Amino acid sequence: PFKFFFGVPSCVPATVFETAGARITADQVGTLLDREDVWYLSEVMDFPGVLTGADEVMKKIAHARRLGKPIDGHAPGLRGKDAARYAAAGISTDHECVTLDEALDKLACGMHIQIREGSAAKNFDALHPLLSSHPDRVMFCTDDKHPDGLVAGHINDLCARAVAAGHDLFNVLRAACTNTVAHYQLPVGQLRVGDPADFIVVDDLVGFRVKRTYINGVLVAENGETLIESVSTKRLNNFHCDPRRPLDFRTPTKGRERLVIEALDGQLITNKLMLHDVVSDGVSVPDLSHDILKIAVVNRYREAPVATAWIKN
Repeated sequence: PFKFFFGVPSCVPATVFETAGARITADQVGTLLDREDVWYLSEVMDFPGVLTGADEVMKKIAHARRLGKPIDGHAPGLRGKDAARYAAAGISTDHECVTLDEALDKLACGMHIQIREGSAAKNFDALHPLLSSHPDRVMFCTDDKHPDGLVAGHINDLCARAVAAGHDLFNVLRAACTNTVAHYQLPVGQLRVGDPADFIVVDDLVGFRVKRTYINGVLVAENGETLIESVSTKRLNNFHCDPRRPLDFRTPTKGRERLVIEALDGQLITNKLMLHDVVSDGVSVPDLSHDILKIAVVNRYREAPVATAWIKN
């Protein structure tokens, strides 16, 4: 009984450096957007392609604009004139802002800002002032929430934190509920006469602990327990690769220095470091004393060499 509103992925694979299980073309994007049960073009991650006017990227955007369907953005760190050019292409949201200044830059370009608090990327603390300064232009989102995190809470947690931070209750509720429905033109009830009865009941408007959930007037969950009957399904996501051996993960040394990814706590963006290489038996090895560990990617769709790199933090 849940309401799912799908968008079309704008780029599969996400970049030319990535190997995916398939490729989605501009023509396929157009075919999917023509469907009534597809509501928007999903995040345009190839923002360099937008700025350079790459033909395939711009065709995908043109399909959405032709149909008047929203276009989601994904442009970490984009500022100033580049942000304005990105927005001018018709892209109306961004969920990648990590600083308030970056968000204000994109708001000035006419974009809506999605305040993200997921399992890996946590931007609420930096961006929540927007709830008071731009209450009609912000939404809450998660953008990757792991199941154990969902058990603890979801958008309701952001509501509680925002109220605790002193924001007006109705500005908070707009970011959690109505701004999203309005922006994506979704057929979701907003407690108006004639609307479907889509709503939750909470203990109070401080802690936002959800007591009951109704969809189309039907009680589907109560006190943390689902009332939805289970259905059987089959596994669709398959792996097509042979087992890997330790030898497959060896990293030949390339010189006296090596490139190291520096992970930043609570962020998806990273730093690039050039650090002294540590070598043993002709191969580059971890440096535990400086927290330099190996990271590897294995292609699950077809046989391919293992890709290895170095990461700190």
